Amino acid sequence: MTGPLLIDGLVEGQIHSQNDVIIGVSGSVTGQINAQKVYISGVLKGSVNAKEVEILSQGQLYGDLLSGDLIIEKGGRFYGNSHGVDHLEANQEPMLLGSGPKPELIDEKDSK
Repeated sequence: MTGPLLIDGLVEGQIHSQNDVIIGVSGSVTGQINAQKVYISGVLKGSVNAKEVEILSQGQLYGDLLSGDLIIEKGGRFYGNSHGVDHLEANQEPMLLGSGPKPELIDEKDSK
C-alpha cells in the first residue's frame, strides 16, 4: 500500500488517487481531485470528490465539493458549492462536479 500524495508545489490538472491527498501550506492545485480523503493546507481551485475533506487553518478551497464529511478548521476558507454524499457503491466511478448539464437561466422580466 502506498502512502498519501503530498503536494507542496503547483499542480494543474486532474488528480485521481486511491489514497489520501494532502495539499501542503506551499501547495496550490488548479483542477479536479478524486481521492479517499483530502487535506487542504494550501489552495485548491477546482473541484474535489472524496469521502472526507478537511480544510485546515491555512487552507483555501475555491470550487465545488462532493463529500461525505467536511471539516473546516478555524481560519480555513471555503468559497463554492458543497454537495453531501452518504456513500458510493463499490467500484463506482465518482461523479465529477461541473460535468453535468448546466441549468438554464431564466430572466424573471422575460417570464412574465
